[in-house]
Amino acid sequence: MKEKFKKFKELWKDKRERAKIELVLYGIFFIGVIIFVRILGSMNSNNQEREIPQSFLLEITDNYEYKIDVTYNDKNYFYQGKSLGNNMSINLMIDGEEISYYKMDNKYYILKDGNYLLTEQSEIYPYLEYRYLNLENIKNYLKYGTKEDNKYFVKLSDLILNCDSEDSIMITTNEENKRVEIDYTNFFKYQDDSISEVIVNYTFSNIDKIISLEDKNDSNVE
Repeated sequence: MKEKFKKFKELWKDKRERAKIELVLYGIFFIGVIIFVRILGSMNSNNQEREIPQSFLLEITDNYEYKIDVTYNDKNYFYQGKSLGNNMSINLMIDGEEISYYKMDNKYYILKDGNYLLTEQSEIYPYLEYRYLNLENIKNYLKYGTKEDNKYFVKLSDLILNCDSEDSIMITTNEENKRVEIDYTNFFKYQDDSISEVIVNYTFSNIDKIISLEDKNDSNVE
């Protein structure tokens, strides 16, 4: 170590060698600055991409009317109803049949012979589980999305633990018409190659204007 230091001192005394050393040190310094600036710029860019503008979807709480169009492979079915607090009316149109349900305090009921009878959530959401229709989950997806115009691309790696896929789900918002489309195809195809298409279309109306879930077909909940 002493010998190296002694040699360095000798080189430093030589003006030509000193100039070479200074040039190398300046080069290292400027390379470090360039790398730092690029890293900082990349971090700022990522923060900007993740920044979510104000959207009608993020402002919706628990008072609204909705329509949902679900495409799951070759199955196409619909939901419509109202949400008010912890309660929700749910009308399912599937295979040419319309079935009425009611959600009250996290319990689900089906309309049978004029009465609402206790049932299971899985009966109401036969193909696509409710978690993929849940409004709060969809809001959360947006927070991980990269925004391009009115589209948000959410990487599967942000949705599935230990997933290294570069594919994304796509969420398209229409602020004017209060519509949201969620293309889950890549998400489900990652888990099952037989999946060809999974798309959810949400339409919201009467936001913060719902007073009651009751309609002309009022019935008793038991």
